[in-house]
Amino acid sequence: MASTLCRDLSPLLQLIGQCLNIFKISLPLILIIIGIFDIGKVAISNKSEDIKKNMKNLFYRIAVAIVVFFIPTLCMVVFGFVGKFDEVVADSGIDYETCYDCLFRPSKENCCNAVKTAEEHS
Repeated sequence: MASTLCRDLSPLLQLIGQCLNIFKISLPLILIIIGIFDIGKVAISNKSEDIKKNMKNLFYRIAVAIVVFFIPTLCMVVFGFVGKFDEVVADSGIDYETCYDCLFRPSKENCCNAVKTAEEHS
């Protein structure tokens, strides 16, 4: 059972990987667009309170955009470090590469083949 764990979960892992890719791109873009509107408000506003408030919100959104963009990358790095423990991975019998590919590279051939195989066995 453990040797086919990643293959069996590959459709779900691929879906999660695709969602990660979408969020990694769209959320920072949305936050940047909202930030542009904040800059427009600051440019139009004459009140120093509004300028300070909108600039604080803008910097907060920029920080959130950076964090959202780099969380998947950080996960890939951590997952990559875990993958370096070849003995642990080999002893577990789990097809680690399939899990990794489906989560972080969902369109890669290894993941697509695992999804097809899992769907055939279902």
